[in-house]
Amino acid sequence: GSGKTSVLPERIIRKLTDTEHPADLSRMLIVTFTRAAAAELKGRIAKALTDAMAKDPENAHLSRQLFLLGSAQISTIDAFFQKAVRANFERLSLPASFRMADDAEVLPIATEIMDGLLEEYYDRYAQNDAKGSPFAKLQQNPFAQTIDNLMSNRSDGKLGAVLREFLARFSAEPEGIEVLGRLAKELNEAADAEYFTTAYGAVVREYLNDLFDGHIAFLKKTLDHLDATPDMRAKYLGYVEHELGYCQAVKVALDEGVYERVRIVANTLTTPNLPGVRNKTAEMLAYQNWRSKFKSDVAKILKSVLNYPADIIAEQMRRTALPAEILYRFYKEYTVRLLNEKITRGLLEFDDVRAMLYKLLTDEHGNPTPFAEELAASYDAVYIDEYQDVDCLQDRIFALIGQNRRFMVGDIKQSIYGFRGSEPSIFAGYRREMPLHTAPEAAQANGIC
Repeated sequence: GSGKTSVLPERIIRKLTDTEHPADLSRMLIVTFTRAAAAELKGRIAKALTDAMAKDPENAHLSRQLFLLGSAQISTIDAFFQKAVRANFERLSLPASFRMADDAEVLPIATEIMDGLLEEYYDRYAQNDAKGSPFAKLQQNPFAQTIDNLMSNRSDGKLGAVLREFLARFSAEPEGIEVLGRLAKELNEAADAEYFTTAYGAVVREYLNDLFDGHIAFLKKTLDHLDATPDMRAKYLGYVEHELGYCQAVKVALDEGVYERVRIVANTLTTPNLPGVRNKTAEMLAYQNWRSKFKSDVAKILKSVLNYPADIIAEQMRRTALPAEILYRFYKEYTVRLLNEKITRGLLEFDDVRAMLYKLLTDEHGNPTPFAEELAASYDAVYIDEYQDVDCLQDRIFALIGQNRRFMVGDIKQSIYGFRGSEPSIFAGYRREMPLHTAPEAAQANGIC
């Protein structure tokens, strides 16, 4: 393998046995994903400290580390989160004796609440004049239409399971279900704005700018070549100038920032056949190949990112915002009811604990709370194993606690928790952003590989 299993304990052991600046176990947070891995880590550290003590039996620091090992914060990620939440049960209005529930225990509670709320929402969104058959209240019912879109061709008998499965996708997000509410608001606001000024249109505009910048650069280079080859210039100059003018006109429209104007200009392209020429230079062969790709590029953007008029896009945004808003309200009410019922019974799930810890660590704007700063100050180093398997929320929590004192070990090829929302791209992102420890810029970097 990659050797990551040995990296983490070796790093910790070196820090603990450093003769000049020895670290202290009581100031370390060490977490991994399984109890077996945590036990193995603790065993390796114990052996290394025992071996070091055998060589230096009078070393008081090593003796203290061996004594601290039993109470050291070496555990699974879930166990650490649970410990932090349990220590703050009063602040979170939790019963002191809450326990972790398994799926089999929570499922009947969740099913009952889900079924009851579904009935309420079908009634809530039914048309006022819906009478007669139970199917009448489904006619022109926005909630029913939202559920139909979510279910696709799946069986209605699995509706509750599908809804819970969809909700689970948000548990790994720092915002949780608030993502849906924010999305609905953004879509409604975007529908009333110039498309290119929205977050969605800005991506399209940037893509088109990059695309046409590349084409313009190539055409200018081709014009330079034509100046040096009079025979080719006579045959091709008009075509190259025509296509360059088209690209520049699109760029002007993009600079103006009006989506409909760009659509109009982009649809003006004409590409007459090139004249036959013998003994073509390599540059002119490249131009012919470019021209084929250019026509293909324009055809694609006209059928994709520039296909729909602005008013149609705005209408689609509103039509997407409505089910997002409905689902947000539904899930918000469902999660509140379910959590209240679990708390009443003294139960929590791991997703609850994770969300509650994040609530302790951040304010309503996502900034660190005094509690987060206090918890972060209690650790000199935070060691996280199997970082390829963390999700967005776990990463955010560790960033708040560990800040730039995190030591993360992982192997993207060994990611196995995708079904629980893990995001290997997070670890990959750190690798891309951080320089190698041997690079010149490593000394000034906020993190290194």
